[in-house]
Amino acid sequence: MEMDQEQEKGKILDLDGNQVEDGVSEENTNENLAAELTSEELLEQQVKDQEEKFLRLVAEMDNLRKRHEKQLSDMQKFAVEKVMKEVLPVLDSFEQALGTTDSAESEFHKGMFLVREQLLQCLQRNGLQQMESIGKPFDPNFHQAIKTTSVEDSDEEVVLTEFQKGYTLSGRLIRAAMVEVSSGS
Repeated sequence: MEMDQEQEKGKILDLDGNQVEDGVSEENTNENLAAELTSEELLEQQVKDQEEKFLRLVAEMDNLRKRHEKQLSDMQKFAVEKVMKEVLPVLDSFEQALGTTDSAESEFHKGMFLVREQLLQCLQRNGLQQMESIGKPFDPNFHQAIKTTSVEDSDEEVVLTEFQKGYTLSGRLIRAAMVEVSSGS
């Protein structure tokens, strides 16, 4: 009887209660454990992949939002650009008229000067800025050279004369200044 009990202890039953041989049972158990681990690892990997995908989508949405805000901001800043470009010749006409008036003390001259200043202030409140060019180094990004003059003792190109003023709108060039530039000897 003791032997039967010892044999009973060594017997392994499957889920249905059937006796299974020891070696086969351990193999099946190991395979099941390996399959479960593989299944768990697979699920963990899928969760990690989904988390990464989610984080990428969140970052992409954030970038999209920032890009949209910048585009909207730029549209607001530069919505008046077309109007500004059309008003610049009027401002140039004021400059020419003020430069050719015989008497700088005449009431007409004073009135023209005040109207020009009022127009310029209105444009500046909307982001227009005049560029100062005379005496500054020539920059092809902001200046259009229409004349060069040879100047001794000058190594760099410097703006000597400004024929037409240049303007920027909220930091972006809308018209380059037409200038005379020195050329080194």
